[in-house]
Amino acid sequence: MKDEEVRFKQILAAQWTGATNGVQSYSMLGLSEDGRVFRYDPLCEGWIPWSMKIAGCKDSHKGRR
Repeated sequence: MKDEEVRFKQILAAQWTGATNGVQSYSMLGLSEDGRVFRYDPLCEGWIPWSMKIAGCKDSHKGRR
């Protein structure tokens, strides 16, 4: 899959506050034309596919969120 191109229907840039001293950063997500979700990784300088599996671990989170 290296050097493969992906075409997006939508790209989202979301600002969020990290756990390190309230430093703000950005997360780039993309929805491909075939429905896959990707996250941009600046260290890799490319898009990483995200698993779309439903997580069942929320019951162990504070506030069950």
